[in-house]
Amino acid sequence: MDRIRIARESGLDSMAESVLDGSLSEASLLPTFDRSYFEAMRSVIFANNPEIKRFDGEVHSRLVESFRKLDRFTGYRTPSLGRSPGHASADGEEILIAKP
Repeated sequence: MDRIRIARESGLDSMAESVLDGSLSEASLLPTFDRSYFEAMRSVIFANNPEIKRFDGEVHSRLVESFRKLDRFTGYRTPSLGRSPGHASADGEEILIAKP
């Protein structure tokens, strides 16, 4: 029972209890451990980096997509690479206009 004591001391007491009472099967032990480990790591990372916790991937993706749409409909500037698929501006940069 040394393993159970070590598991309990390591903060895995609920998992150890689930194994002992049969509610956690051998097949699901490793995925359950992995999920618990990564959830604990996420908590530590969020506690130490609150800006990461505030980050919203969906909002970011929508913002990126809105800029892509603006680029397609209003044109965007890119440094000229010596070829002329678009129109050269007065300052030497190329203006690319994508067709909707």
